[in-house]
Amino acid sequence: MYTHIFNKEKVLIEVHKNNILKNFEGCLHNKDIVVNKPKEILKYLDINVTENENIYNISKGEFKASLNKITCKVKTSTMTIDSIYFKDLKTFLENAGQASLYKIETENSVRPVNSGDYYATCKIYVGILYKETAFLNKNVKDFGDIQVTLNDLNKIGWTQIHCGYIEVANKKVSLPSYADINVTITEKVGQNKSDYDVQEDLNFKFNPDPQITRLYRNLEQQDVYNLNKCLKLAKVDSKEKLYLFLSQINSESNELKGVVEAGGGNSDKRNAVREWFLTKSKYPYKYRGAGTIQLTHWYNYSELEKYVGDDKIYKVTRGNREGSHITGGDEGCEYVAFTYPWLVAGFFWKKNNISGELDKFKTIDDKVEKLTRIINGSEATQATINKRMEEFKNIKKSLE
Repeated sequence: MYTHIFNKEKVLIEVHKNNILKNFEGCLHNKDIVVNKPKEILKYLDINVTENENIYNISKGEFKASLNKITCKVKTSTMTIDSIYFKDLKTFLENAGQASLYKIETENSVRPVNSGDYYATCKIYVGILYKETAFLNKNVKDFGDIQVTLNDLNKIGWTQIHCGYIEVANKKVSLPSYADINVTITEKVGQNKSDYDVQEDLNFKFNPDPQITRLYRNLEQQDVYNLNKCLKLAKVDSKEKLYLFLSQINSESNELKGVVEAGGGNSDKRNAVREWFLTKSKYPYKYRGAGTIQLTHWYNYSELEKYVGDDKIYKVTRGNREGSHITGGDEGCEYVAFTYPWLVAGFFWKKNNISGELDKFKTIDDKVEKLTRIINGSEATQATINKRMEEFKNIKKSLE
Protein backbone atom coordinates (compact mmCIF):
# COMPACT_ATOMS: atom_id res chain seq x y z
CA MET A 1 0.00 0.00 0.00
CA TYR A 2 1.39 3.37 -1.05
CA THR A 3 0.31 6.72 0.33
CA HIS A 4 0.71 9.87 -1.76
CA ILE A 5 0.27 13.35 -0.38
CA PHE A 6 -0.74 15.94 -2.97
CA ASN A 7 -2.07 19.46 -3.09
CA LYS A 8 -3.83 20.58 -6.29
CA GLU A 9 -1.92 18.73 -8.99
CA LYS A 10 -5.06 17.31 -10.57
CA VAL A 11 -5.21 15.27 -13.75
CA LEU A 12 -8.18 15.14 -16.10
CA ILE A 13 -8.95 11.70 -17.51
CA GLU A 14 -11.24 11.87 -20.53
CA VAL A 15 -12.93 8.63 -21.55
CA HIS A 16 -14.47 8.73 -25.03
CA LYS A 17 -16.79 5.73 -25.16
CA ASN A 18 -19.00 5.24 -28.21
CA ASN A 19 -18.33 8.89 -29.07
CA ILE A 20 -19.65 10.03 -25.68
CA LEU A 21 -17.28 11.85 -23.30
CA LYS A 22 -17.15 11.12 -19.58
CA ASN A 23 -14.61 12.71 -17.26
CA PHE A 24 -12.72 11.15 -14.36
CA GLU A 25 -10.03 12.61 -12.14
CA GLY A 26 -6.54 11.71 -11.12
CA CYS A 27 -3.60 13.44 -9.51
CA LEU A 28 0.13 13.92 -9.95
CA HIS A 29 2.81 12.80 -7.55
CA ASN A 30 6.51 12.92 -8.50
CA LYS A 31 5.44 13.09 -12.16
CA ASP A 32 3.47 9.86 -11.83
CA ILE A 33 -0.19 9.97 -12.79
CA VAL A 34 -2.60 8.13 -10.52
CA VAL A 35 -6.29 7.49 -11.13
CA ASN A 36 -8.73 8.48 -8.39
CA LYS A 37 -11.65 6.17 -7.60
CA PRO A 38 -10.34 3.45 -9.92
CA LYS A 39 -13.30 1.09 -9.44
CA GLU A 40 -15.54 3.62 -11.17
CA ILE A 41 -13.34 3.99 -14.23
CA LEU A 42 -12.58 0.26 -14.43
CA LYS A 43 -16.26 -0.63 -14.49
CA TYR A 44 -16.99 2.10 -17.02
CA LEU A 45 -14.28 0.62 -19.25
CA ASP A 46 -16.01 -2.79 -19.00
CA ILE A 47 -13.15 -4.20 -16.94
CA ASN A 48 -14.05 -6.83 -14.37
CA VAL A 49 -12.66 -5.85 -10.97
CA THR A 50 -12.48 -7.42 -7.53
CA GLU A 51 -10.86 -5.72 -4.56
CA ASN A 52 -8.46 -7.20 -2.04
CA GLU A 53 -6.82 -5.36 0.81
CA ASN A 54 -3.97 -3.85 -1.19
CA ILE A 55 -4.74 -4.65 -4.84
CA TYR A 56 -7.39 -4.61 -7.52
CA ASN A 57 -7.65 -7.85 -9.50
CA ILE A 58 -8.85 -6.94 -12.99
CA SER A 59 -9.66 -8.91 -16.12
CA LYS A 60 -10.87 -8.46 -19.67
CA GLY A 61 -11.37 -11.72 -21.54
CA GLU A 62 -8.22 -13.78 -21.17
CA PHE A 63 -6.15 -10.85 -19.92
CA LYS A 64 -5.70 -10.53 -16.16
CA ALA A 65 -3.65 -8.25 -13.94
CA SER A 66 -3.27 -7.10 -10.37
CA LEU A 67 -2.94 -3.37 -9.85
CA ASN A 68 -1.51 -1.95 -6.65
CA LYS A 69 -3.91 0.06 -4.59
CA ILE A 70 -2.66 3.53 -3.67
CA THR A 71 -4.01 5.91 -1.05
CA CYS A 72 -3.88 9.55 -2.09
CA LYS A 73 -4.32 12.03 0.71
CA VAL A 74 -5.15 15.66 0.01
CA LYS A 75 -2.56 17.83 1.75
CA THR A 76 -4.98 20.47 2.97
CA SER A 77 -7.63 18.08 4.27
CA THR A 78 -8.11 14.67 5.82
CA MET A 79 -9.77 13.27 2.67
CA THR A 80 -8.16 10.14 1.19
CA ILE A 81 -8.86 8.56 -2.19
CA ASP A 82 -8.05 5.06 -3.38
CA SER A 83 -6.05 5.18 -6.64
CA ILE A 84 -3.98 3.15 -9.10
CA TYR A 85 -1.12 4.13 -11.40
CA PHE A 86 -2.33 5.34 -14.78
CA LYS A 87 0.70 3.76 -16.49
CA ASP A 88 -0.35 0.33 -15.11
CA LEU A 89 -3.90 0.83 -16.36
CA LYS A 90 -2.54 2.01 -19.73
CA THR A 91 -0.37 -1.10 -20.11
CA PHE A 92 -3.29 -3.38 -19.27
CA LEU A 93 -5.67 -1.63 -21.67
CA GLU A 94 -3.19 -1.73 -24.55
CA ASN A 95 -2.70 -5.47 -24.08
CA ALA A 96 -6.37 -6.28 -23.44
CA GLY A 97 -7.41 -4.07 -26.33
CA GLN A 98 -5.60 -6.03 -29.00
CA ALA A 99 -8.67 -5.71 -31.22
CA SER A 100 -8.26 -1.90 -31.29
CA LEU A 101 -10.83 -1.44 -28.53
CA TYR A 102 -8.71 0.98 -26.51
CA LYS A 103 -6.53 3.89 -27.56
CA ILE A 104 -4.69 5.92 -24.94
CA GLU A 105 -3.18 9.36 -25.41
CA THR A 106 -1.50 11.41 -22.70
CA GLU A 107 -1.17 15.16 -23.12
CA ASN A 108 1.19 16.55 -20.54
CA SER A 109 1.35 20.29 -20.06
CA VAL A 110 4.04 22.34 -18.34
CA ARG A 111 1.41 24.97 -17.58
CA PRO A 112 -1.99 24.19 -16.14
CA VAL A 113 -4.72 23.55 -18.68
CA ASN A 114 -8.52 23.60 -18.46
CA SER A 115 -8.98 26.85 -16.54
CA GLY A 116 -5.89 26.23 -14.42
CA ASP A 117 -7.32 23.16 -12.70
CA TYR A 118 -5.47 20.35 -14.48
CA TYR A 119 -1.79 19.78 -15.09
CA ALA A 120 -2.20 16.91 -17.56
CA THR A 121 -4.94 15.40 -19.67
CA CYS A 122 -5.13 11.66 -20.30
CA LYS A 123 -7.47 10.51 -23.04
CA ILE A 124 -8.83 6.98 -23.29
CA TYR A 125 -10.83 6.08 -26.39
CA VAL A 126 -13.08 3.05 -26.12
CA GLY A 127 -14.29 1.57 -29.39
CA ILE A 128 -12.81 1.10 -32.82
CA LEU A 129 -11.81 3.69 -35.41
CA TYR A 130 -12.40 6.71 -33.20
CA LYS A 131 -10.40 9.14 -35.37
CA GLU A 132 -11.96 7.95 -38.60
CA THR A 133 -15.43 8.15 -37.07
CA ALA A 134 -14.85 11.68 -35.75
CA PHE A 135 -13.66 12.87 -39.18
CA LEU A 136 -16.61 11.30 -41.01
CA ASN A 137 -19.12 12.68 -38.50
CA LYS A 138 -17.73 16.16 -39.04
CA ASN A 139 -17.40 16.04 -42.81
CA VAL A 140 -20.14 13.71 -44.08
CA LYS A 141 -23.65 14.61 -43.00
CA ASP A 142 -26.16 11.76 -42.84
CA PHE A 143 -25.99 8.86 -45.31
CA GLY A 144 -26.67 8.40 -49.00
CA ASP A 145 -29.41 6.30 -50.57
CA ILE A 146 -26.99 3.39 -51.08
CA GLN A 147 -26.09 1.63 -47.85
CA VAL A 148 -24.98 -1.79 -46.63
CA THR A 149 -25.70 -3.77 -43.48
CA LEU A 150 -23.47 -6.01 -41.41
CA ASN A 151 -25.43 -8.94 -42.83
CA ASP A 152 -24.59 -7.76 -46.36
CA LEU A 153 -20.88 -7.75 -45.52
CA ASN A 154 -21.17 -11.20 -43.96
CA LYS A 155 -22.84 -12.46 -47.16
CA ILE A 156 -19.79 -11.55 -49.22
CA GLY A 157 -17.51 -13.27 -46.72
CA TRP A 158 -16.45 -10.27 -44.64
CA THR A 159 -16.60 -11.24 -40.99
CA GLN A 160 -13.19 -10.08 -39.74
CA ILE A 161 -10.68 -7.38 -40.62
CA HIS A 162 -6.90 -7.15 -40.22
CA CYS A 163 -6.39 -4.61 -37.42
CA GLY A 164 -2.77 -4.93 -36.27
CA TYR A 165 0.07 -7.28 -35.43
CA ILE A 166 1.09 -9.41 -32.45
CA GLU A 167 4.66 -10.36 -31.58
CA VAL A 168 4.85 -14.15 -31.69
CA ALA A 169 7.14 -14.60 -28.68
CA ASN A 170 5.14 -12.67 -26.07
CA LYS A 171 1.72 -12.32 -27.75
CA LYS A 172 1.80 -8.58 -27.21
CA VAL A 173 0.45 -6.05 -29.64
CA SER A 174 3.22 -4.79 -31.89
CA LEU A 175 2.78 -1.17 -32.87
CA PRO A 176 6.12 -0.04 -34.29
CA SER A 177 6.67 3.62 -34.95
CA TYR A 178 7.97 4.47 -38.40
CA ALA A 179 8.59 8.03 -37.26
CA ASP A 180 12.36 7.46 -37.34
CA ILE A 181 12.39 6.23 -40.94
CA ASN A 182 13.32 9.16 -43.16
CA VAL A 183 12.42 9.28 -46.85
CA THR A 184 14.24 11.76 -49.07
CA ILE A 185 12.25 12.94 -52.08
CA THR A 186 14.04 14.88 -54.81
CA GLU A 187 11.94 16.65 -57.41
CA LYS A 188 12.68 16.09 -61.07
CA VAL A 189 11.82 19.28 -62.92
CA GLY A 190 9.04 18.78 -65.41
CA GLN A 191 8.31 15.26 -64.20
CA ASN A 192 5.28 13.75 -62.49
CA LYS A 193 5.51 13.10 -58.76
CA SER A 194 5.59 9.38 -59.47
CA ASP A 195 8.92 9.93 -61.28
CA TYR A 196 10.64 11.83 -58.46
CA ASP A 197 13.73 10.25 -56.93
CA VAL A 198 12.64 8.60 -53.67
CA GLN A 199 15.19 7.14 -51.26
CA GLU A 200 14.34 5.53 -47.93
CA ASP A 201 16.89 5.56 -45.11
CA LEU A 202 18.99 2.43 -45.64
CA ASN A 203 20.43 2.51 -42.10
CA PHE A 204 17.14 2.14 -40.25
CA LYS A 205 16.61 -1.21 -38.53
CA PHE A 206 13.80 -2.39 -36.29
CA ASN A 207 15.55 -3.36 -33.10
CA PRO A 208 14.62 -5.85 -31.88
CA ASP A 209 13.10 -7.39 -34.98
CA PRO A 210 10.42 -9.73 -33.62
CA GLN A 211 8.47 -12.30 -35.50
CA ILE A 212 4.97 -10.98 -35.99
CA THR A 213 1.60 -12.41 -36.92
CA ARG A 214 -1.51 -10.61 -38.09
CA LEU A 215 -4.23 -9.66 -35.65
CA TYR A 216 -7.88 -9.71 -36.66
CA ARG A 217 -11.06 -8.44 -35.06
CA ASN A 218 -14.70 -9.09 -35.88
CA LEU A 219 -16.45 -6.53 -38.05
CA GLU A 220 -18.70 -4.34 -35.94
CA GLN A 221 -21.55 -1.92 -36.52
CA GLN A 222 -19.03 0.93 -36.38
CA ASP A 223 -17.38 -0.50 -39.50
CA VAL A 224 -20.75 -0.53 -41.27
CA TYR A 225 -21.45 3.03 -40.11
CA ASN A 226 -18.12 4.30 -41.41
CA LEU A 227 -18.35 2.37 -44.66
CA ASN A 228 -21.80 3.83 -45.36
CA LYS A 229 -20.47 7.33 -44.69
CA CYS A 230 -17.64 6.62 -47.15
CA LEU A 231 -20.14 5.47 -49.79
CA LYS A 232 -21.76 8.89 -49.62
CA LEU A 233 -18.36 10.61 -49.60
CA ALA A 234 -17.44 8.69 -52.77
CA LYS A 235 -20.81 9.47 -54.42
CA VAL A 236 -21.66 5.80 -54.76
CA ASP A 237 -25.22 6.37 -55.93
CA SER A 238 -26.23 3.06 -57.53
CA LYS A 239 -26.09 -0.61 -56.66
CA GLU A 240 -23.76 -1.21 -59.57
CA LYS A 241 -21.29 1.32 -58.18
CA LEU A 242 -21.67 -0.28 -54.76
CA TYR A 243 -20.72 -3.69 -56.15
CA LEU A 244 -17.76 -2.11 -57.95
CA PHE A 245 -16.67 -0.35 -54.75
CA LEU A 246 -16.90 -3.52 -52.65
CA SER A 247 -15.26 -5.74 -55.27
CA GLN A 248 -12.22 -3.47 -55.52
CA ILE A 249 -11.90 -3.48 -51.72
CA ASN A 250 -12.16 -7.26 -51.77
CA SER A 251 -9.26 -7.54 -54.20
CA GLU A 252 -7.14 -4.73 -52.79
CA SER A 253 -7.29 -5.95 -49.18
CA ASN A 254 -7.47 -9.69 -49.87
CA GLU A 255 -10.97 -9.93 -48.38
CA LEU A 256 -9.93 -7.56 -45.53
CA LYS A 257 -7.17 -9.99 -44.48
CA GLY A 258 -4.40 -7.58 -45.46
CA VAL A 259 -5.14 -3.89 -45.09
CA VAL A 260 -1.37 -3.34 -45.02
CA GLU A 261 0.57 -4.52 -48.06
CA ALA A 262 2.86 -7.42 -47.19
CA GLY A 263 4.96 -7.47 -50.36
CA GLY A 264 6.48 -10.55 -51.92
CA GLY A 265 9.08 -11.29 -49.27
CA ASN A 266 6.96 -13.95 -47.54
CA SER A 267 8.56 -13.16 -44.20
CA ASP A 268 7.17 -12.46 -40.75
CA LYS A 269 10.19 -10.33 -39.81
CA ARG A 270 9.74 -6.60 -40.23
CA ASN A 271 13.31 -5.95 -41.35
CA ALA A 272 13.02 -8.67 -43.99
CA VAL A 273 9.76 -7.23 -45.31
CA ARG A 274 11.30 -3.77 -45.38
CA GLU A 275 14.34 -5.08 -47.25
CA TRP A 276 12.03 -6.52 -49.89
CA PHE A 277 10.40 -3.14 -50.43
CA LEU A 278 13.77 -1.40 -50.55
CA THR A 279 15.11 -3.75 -53.21
CA LYS A 280 12.07 -4.97 -55.16
CA SER A 281 9.43 -2.25 -55.01
CA LYS A 282 9.03 1.13 -56.69
CA TYR A 283 7.76 2.76 -53.50
CA PRO A 284 9.22 2.69 -49.98
CA TYR A 285 8.23 0.45 -47.10
CA LYS A 286 6.93 3.36 -45.04
CA TYR A 287 4.43 4.39 -47.73
CA ARG A 288 3.43 0.97 -49.04
CA GLY A 289 -0.19 -0.04 -49.52
CA ALA A 290 -2.52 0.81 -46.61
CA GLY A 291 -6.27 0.73 -46.21
CA THR A 292 -9.18 -1.17 -47.71
CA ILE A 293 -8.28 0.29 -51.10
CA GLN A 294 -4.56 0.44 -50.67
CA LEU A 295 -3.05 3.90 -50.62
CA THR A 296 0.52 3.83 -51.95
CA HIS A 297 3.29 6.32 -52.73
CA TRP A 298 4.38 9.30 -50.65
CA TYR A 299 2.36 11.82 -52.66
CA ASN A 300 -0.93 10.02 -51.96
CA TYR A 301 -0.07 9.97 -48.24
CA SER A 302 0.63 13.70 -48.51
CA GLU A 303 -2.78 14.29 -50.11
CA LEU A 304 -4.53 12.23 -47.40
CA GLU A 305 -2.75 14.20 -44.66
CA LYS A 306 -3.93 17.48 -46.18
CA TYR A 307 -7.46 16.13 -46.44
CA VAL A 308 -7.67 14.72 -42.91
CA GLY A 309 -5.36 17.17 -41.11
CA ASP A 310 -3.49 14.45 -39.21
CA ASP A 311 0.28 14.84 -39.50
CA LYS A 312 0.86 11.33 -38.19
CA ILE A 313 -0.05 10.29 -41.74
CA TYR A 314 2.66 12.32 -43.47
CA LYS A 315 5.03 15.01 -42.30
CA VAL A 316 7.82 16.91 -44.02
CA THR A 317 10.59 17.78 -41.58
CA ARG A 318 13.30 19.52 -43.60
CA GLY A 319 14.94 19.83 -47.00
CA ASN A 320 18.58 19.01 -47.53
CA ARG A 321 19.01 20.70 -50.90
CA GLU A 322 17.02 22.65 -53.45
CA GLY A 323 14.20 20.66 -54.97
CA SER A 324 14.11 18.01 -52.25
CA HIS A 325 12.44 17.35 -48.94
CA ILE A 326 12.66 14.76 -46.21
CA THR A 327 9.73 13.12 -44.48
CA GLY A 328 10.00 12.01 -40.89
CA GLY A 329 8.10 12.05 -37.64
CA ASP A 330 5.00 10.47 -39.18
CA GLU A 331 3.76 6.93 -38.63
CA GLY A 332 3.20 5.86 -42.22
CA CYS A 333 1.34 2.83 -43.52
CA GLU A 334 0.30 0.88 -40.43
CA TYR A 335 -1.06 4.00 -38.75
CA VAL A 336 -3.13 4.80 -41.84
CA ALA A 337 -4.34 1.22 -42.32
CA PHE A 338 -5.55 0.69 -38.76
CA THR A 339 -6.78 4.25 -38.08
CA TYR A 340 -8.51 5.14 -41.36
CA PRO A 341 -9.15 1.83 -43.19
CA TRP A 342 -12.54 2.74 -44.72
CA LEU A 343 -11.81 6.44 -45.18
CA VAL A 344 -8.86 5.61 -47.44
CA ALA A 345 -11.29 3.99 -49.90
CA GLY A 346 -13.77 6.86 -49.77
CA PHE A 347 -10.99 9.45 -50.08
CA PHE A 348 -9.44 7.70 -53.08
CA TRP A 349 -12.79 7.54 -54.93
CA LYS A 350 -13.53 11.17 -54.16
CA LYS A 351 -10.03 12.38 -55.07
CA ASN A 352 -10.14 10.63 -58.44
CA ASN A 353 -13.82 11.38 -59.15
CA ILE A 354 -14.27 7.68 -59.83
CA SER A 355 -18.07 7.78 -59.73
CA GLY A 356 -18.02 10.51 -62.36
CA GLU A 357 -15.56 8.56 -64.49
CA LEU A 358 -17.70 5.42 -64.33
CA ASP A 359 -20.68 7.38 -65.65
CA LYS A 360 -18.81 7.89 -68.93
CA PHE A 361 -18.96 4.18 -69.78
CA LYS A 362 -21.96 2.06 -70.72
CA THR A 363 -20.79 -1.54 -70.33
CA ILE A 364 -19.71 -3.17 -67.09
CA ASP A 365 -16.61 -4.55 -68.82
CA ASP A 366 -15.46 -1.03 -69.66
CA LYS A 367 -16.27 0.20 -66.16
CA VAL A 368 -14.29 -2.57 -64.44
CA GLU A 369 -11.32 -2.00 -66.74
CA LYS A 370 -11.36 1.77 -66.21
CA LEU A 371 -11.74 1.40 -62.44
CA THR A 372 -8.94 -1.17 -62.18
CA ARG A 373 -6.59 1.03 -64.18
CA ILE A 374 -7.35 4.04 -61.99
CA ILE A 375 -6.53 2.02 -58.88
CA ASN A 376 -3.65 -0.11 -60.16
CA GLY A 377 -2.27 2.21 -62.81
CA SER A 378 -2.13 1.94 -66.56
CA GLU A 379 0.11 -1.13 -66.25
CA ALA A 380 -2.71 -3.24 -64.76
CA THR A 381 -2.68 -6.57 -66.54
CA GLN A 382 -5.62 -8.19 -68.26
CA ALA A 383 -5.43 -11.00 -65.70
CA THR A 384 -5.93 -8.45 -62.91
CA ILE A 385 -8.88 -6.89 -64.74
CA ASN A 386 -10.45 -10.33 -65.30
CA LYS A 387 -10.03 -11.22 -61.64
CA ARG A 388 -11.77 -8.03 -60.54
CA MET A 389 -14.59 -8.68 -62.95
CA GLU A 390 -15.11 -12.04 -61.23
CA GLU A 391 -15.08 -10.32 -57.86
CA PHE A 392 -17.76 -7.92 -59.10
CA LYS A 393 -19.96 -10.76 -60.37
CA ASN A 394 -19.62 -12.72 -57.12
CA ILE A 395 -20.52 -9.76 -54.93
CA LYS A 396 -23.45 -8.79 -57.15
CA LYS A 397 -24.76 -12.36 -56.97
CA SER A 398 -24.42 -12.43 -53.17
CA LEU A 399 -26.25 -9.14 -52.59
CA GLU A 400 -29.03 -9.24 -55.17
